[in-house]
Amino acid sequence: MDQKFDTFTHTTNRLEALYRHDESFRQQLDQYKGFYIAKFWDLITSEHDRNRFVERFLEAFDSQFFNGYFIATEILHHEETVMPNEWFQQPRGTIKEQIPGYIKRALGGEFNEQMKTTLSQRILSWVIQEFEDIRPIMNQAYWEIVCLGAEQAFRDEMFERQVEMMEEQEIVRGALHRIDDFYFVDPQKYFAPDQKSAEMEIWSLHTWSAIEAPVSKIGELMIINRRVIDAESAVNIRLYLKSTIHDNERMKIVEHVLYQLSQRLNLGQEYFMVDIAIIEDFYLLASNAMSVLK
Repeated sequence: MDQKFDTFTHTTNRLEALYRHDESFRQQLDQYKGFYIAKFWDLITSEHDRNRFVERFLEAFDSQFFNGYFIATEILHHEETVMPNEWFQQPRGTIKEQIPGYIKRALGGEFNEQMKTTLSQRILSWVIQEFEDIRPIMNQAYWEIVCLGAEQAFRDEMFERQVEMMEEQEIVRGALHRIDDFYFVDPQKYFAPDQKSAEMEIWSLHTWSAIEAPVSKIGELMIINRRVIDAESAVNIRLYLKSTIHDNERMKIVEHVLYQLSQRLNLGQEYFMVDIAIIEDFYLLASNAMSVLK
């Protein structure tokens, strides 16, 4: 590693500049914080306990986000790191999906030691003493926040290199999103394109690669747009979501999809007809055999 490069100072200066001058960054960070805090409300029910928890969790969030940015910066400036500009030209969702694996491979056997900061570990110790069954959710949140901090570092590196993301060409334009990318609807979930025709698109909903799961698929979206041949028709949306997705997150996914479609199709939301089904599992049929995607 370049001994003249001070990773800590670089990370501190970059994040301070973002906090002070970038309104969109602050808004996104607030959304992240709200998303993860809500993960704990089924376990922490009293207002007094929630207030105590939030105060400490926000400290841990900032510490973990800083840590992720720091780790990614060290990786980017390591003498053995090879990251061509072409890598940074990939669409944003595609880059985000690769980051957890990239960080894990880079840290190797030091992953557990470097993933949590001293402050975050101290807060975790307090939390597990105060509240039952909270350790797994807290550890998962810590890891994902590290990845979010790393994503910001990669984004800033792209800006520093003056690299621009590949433009969305008409051939890859979809109703929901560009079909050469993954479309994140919250920090943990994204839609991946499965099929596209003139009138229909099918997208599968997956958990982010920061979440270890035997199968990542947790939903499916079908968009039927007959307006391409009949301007008076509605746009039909059929959304299938696994029951493991929390009620609040389901509704936010629906809201996000409707807003995105209305923006990209330039239609008011009254032109959409939405059917939502909550299911237990997805089934894969092949060669006269059936397997359950859990």
